[in-house]
Amino acid sequence: MYFLFWYMRKCKIMFQDGLLKQLVEEYSEKWDYISLHFPDRSDIQCQQRWQKVVNPELVKGPWTKEVRYNCANSGLQLLQSYPF
Repeated sequence: MYFLFWYMRKCKIMFQDGLLKQLVEEYSEKWDYISLHFPDRSDIQCQQRWQKVVNPELVKGPWTKEVRYNCANSGLQLLQSYPF
């Protein structure tokens, strides 16, 4: 029974994500208008879903070696600038 509920919810989320992507392509980022197509989501929820999950420009996955190296060096420089 739980699996059926989970599967139906997953299908609904995938449908909503596809619709959100289509609406952003069509209407840019007019969140108040886009949210009218989602009765259970506010404009802020649509915006956050786009920015944190659905946006295809997001880079997901482990950090590259270059990014880790740059972060480590930045952190080290920051620590060295404070007198302890």
